[in-house]
Amino acid sequence: MVSAYYANLGLTSYSETLTLRKQLVDMRHSGTLGRDVVLFTEHQPTILLGRNAKIDEETLKQHGLQVCEIPNKGSYYAGPGQAFFYIINDYTRLLKPHDVTNHNKLIDTTIAHSLEKLGINVTPMNDGKPLTITDKTLSMTHKVA
Repeated sequence: MVSAYYANLGLTSYSETLTLRKQLVDMRHSGTLGRDVVLFTEHQPTILLGRNAKIDEETLKQHGLQVCEIPNKGSYYAGPGQAFFYIINDYTRLLKPHDVTNHNKLIDTTIAHSLEKLGINVTPMNDGKPLTITDKTLSMTHKVA
């Protein structure tokens, strides 16, 4: 396992966490941050608006929802009770370029180790099956930024 910094940020603003992530990525690329970083957080209620979203942002804000634009297609809700792991790593030293399968395995392994650091027991993954936490399943989707 590659050594990394782990940070449990607790409940955070999506936009503030995005700013932190961008700063950490810049630091990792420039070499001023010598280790990988794993951020664990839950977000305050936020609607993530994808490209071409046609939603009245003011109405959402009146209901206490933060609104952030994202470059993806589709719109999403992020909020308390949803675990977000943000992995800032230099995977090029570990994997061949365009090695999506092993990149996803690296993400799964990093999340499993992160959960264990948070005191959450995890059943190891195999054959592409999701991580299992006690009697519940943690489903994961991968988005490469």
